[in-house]
Amino acid sequence: MSDPNFRIETPRLYLSPPFVSLNGESDVKDEAKALETIKAYEERHRKWGYGHYIASLKPSREASLAKSKPIGIVTLMRGEMLVPDVGFGFIEAENRKGYGTESGKAIIEYAKKELGSAWVLFAKQCGE
Repeated sequence: MSDPNFRIETPRLYLSPPFVSLNGESDVKDEAKALETIKAYEERHRKWGYGHYIASLKPSREASLAKSKPIGIVTLMRGEMLVPDVGFGFIEAENRKGYGTESGKAIIEYAKKELGSAWVLFAKQCGE
């Protein structure tokens, strides 16, 4: 994934390769670690064609990515499983607004249609 203009779009969100983590807790403490993390994310995208995506909230349906506000991260990862799995996390102020469901559906559709993945794992913990 080397196209800087690539994104998956929903009515309210853009999902774009971030090469930046918004998870809050992070071991990125300095520029060297940030560059190492970015390279790892880029390598996953090159190897699998997917990885981490920034979820950015559109101020309106027609808004550009540049005018949208990053609110979380969505992942399509292939770890020990034979198929990719979906995960997500959003800043607390944006929780419980359906962005996880919306972004999860979009990333699963992308995986099936564009990547040809017949299976995608998506699990939800009780209480979420």
